[in-house]
Amino acid sequence: MSIVFRTVVETHLYAAPLGAGTQTWTFEGHETLTMAGRSFPNACRFKVVNDAQPSFGTTVVWAAPGYGPIQYKFIDVDGTVRGVRTLASVTEP
Repeated sequence: MSIVFRTVVETHLYAAPLGAGTQTWTFEGHETLTMAGRSFPNACRFKVVNDAQPSFGTTVVWAAPGYGPIQYKFIDVDGTVRGVRTLASVTEP
């Protein structure tokens, strides 16, 4: 399954704004991730590609039910992981 989002301005941790374009989000399955002192069962894993600049690489995003995005992995086209952004803490209301 793929989901395409239209973006007005996209910014990336390692790049200047990319401008208007589309992203293709491909659902890759469910996973259980453990971070920030808790377990997140059934987190959805998505592979995200910027359609205007596919040579930029991909981003893998994990979104947990009730929390939203909890982890990002930035991957170059050659498979090199440029960085990982992970949820550091959760404060319940």
